[in-house]
This record gives sequence, C-alpha cells and structure tokens, in this order.
Amino acid sequence: MFCRSCGKQLNDDAVFCNGCGLQLKVPEGADVTAPMPRIGGGDAPLPGPKRSNVGLIVTLAIVGVLVVGGAVAAGLYFTGAFDKAGATTSRTDEGTTSRDKKASADKEADAADDATADTGDTTALSDDASYDVIVEYYLKLSDMAVQVGKANSDGTYGGTGFAYTEFNPRIGSADLGVRQTLVAKCQEMLDTVSGQKQGLDESQVSAAYQPQKATLLTLYGLLEKRMNAMLGAAKAAVDDPSESSWRPILSPASTDSREQFEALYPSAEPVRQ
Repeated sequence: MFCRSCGKQLNDDAVFCNGCGLQLKVPEGADVTAPMPRIGGGDAPLPGPKRSNVGLIVTLAIVGVLVVGGAVAAGLYFTGAFDKAGATTSRTDEGTTSRDKKASADKEADAADDATADTGDTTALSDDASYDVIVEYYLKLSDMAVQVGKANSDGTYGGTGFAYTEFNPRIGSADLGVRQTLVAKCQEMLDTVSGQKQGLDESQVSAAYQPQKATLLTLYGLLEKRMNAMLGAAKAAVDDPSESSWRPILSPASTDSREQFEALYPSAEPVRQ
C-alpha cells in the first residue's frame, strides 16, 4: 500500500508510515484516545505531512503565461500588427484610428485635386506677383518686337530688325538654300512669339491686372500675325522666288499688323495697381 500523506510505498500491515510518521492503522486493543506515540521517543514532535508543490508550480505557470502574453500583445500594438491584421484600435478621443483619419484625408485631397483638374481653377496670384508677371511679359514682348523689325520713324522705306535686314533682301534670292533658311528662321521666331503668348495667357494674374494682361495678349496676337505673314510668303518663295508669288501673302497683312502694334504698344507699359 501507499501512504496517503506522502505517497511512500509501505507494507500492507504497516501501522505507521516510516516516511512521514502518519499513523495508518489503529492497533487492535489500542486506546484510540491516547496521544500518538512519537517516533524516536522523547518530546520531539511528529513530522507533519509534506506539502505538495503542485499548486505553487501551477500558480507560477499561470503568472508566467499572463506576463508573456501581455508583453506580446504590447509589442503587436506598438508595431501596428493589430492594424495590419484588420483589428480596430481606438487611438483618438473620437474613437477613430489615426490610420482611418489619414485615409479619409487622402481621399479628400484626391477629390480636391480632381475638382481642380476638371475645372482648371487655380488660386490667382497676389497683386505684387501679378505686376511682376506683367512686367516680365512686357519686356519679352518688347524684345521680340525689336527682333522682328521696326520701321523707320521718319516714314522712309526700311527699318531695323529681321523683317528689314534679313527677310526683305533674301526672300527673292535665286539661291534656293537661302529661301529655305528664311523659312526656318521665320518658323523659329513665330514659335518664340506663340510660346510667350501662351505663357502669358496661362498666368493667373489678379483681377486688378487682367486689363493689362489683355492688352499684352492683343499685342502678342499682332506680332504673331505679322510673323505668320512672313512665314507664308517665305514658303511660297521656296517654290517660286518671283515677287508675284509671295507679295500677295505678305502685304498688306504684315504692314497692317506692324502699324497696329506700333500704335497700341505705348499704352501697354505696366502700371502698378
């Protein structure tokens, strides 16, 4: 048999456990009310039953599991693993996750960009910035007008710039290469004028500078018309250099646009508003 206290294996007829001292049986004829004899004699107290360590081990195991589990959960929280797994984590006073707020803000920004793209609406420049833009394109226009050509101020035939020093002497040249070069030069200058005109047109100046912008656009249009007339005449001269083939294209379009430009130009000087 086994001791019911300490579990030690004993003889079946044992009265006391020789491991812990527990009395297992009451001997026949013994006084059950008498004090239990002490093993080894004397006044030494009987050894009590050994305590089992099973409960302590179970308790420590549970505490260990809770501590490890808490540490793992904290790590997942701060690394965003819960969010990646689709868990809902309230991180703001409003109960909305910061991730959800960012996604919502991104959607609103995208919607605003789409609306701007659809309408072409942009914020107008300040008055100071608008004045700077007007001055910039006024100076560009002035430079291009000089390059294209300016007639003599005394009314005599001729002038300065491309129209008078290069175009007029070469358009009727017997050399085909010269006339082809003239076409390329006309196209280059026209592209420059048209590019500047487009840049001014797309500038979002304030309302105070819209009238000055409109005046400059009109002048660019006249310069563009003049260059188109010279380009058309130069192309016609490539096929036939005789004046009868290119003169009708050049005049009066070139002369008229030049005179209109020179009459309007003085009033286009930028004025700060």
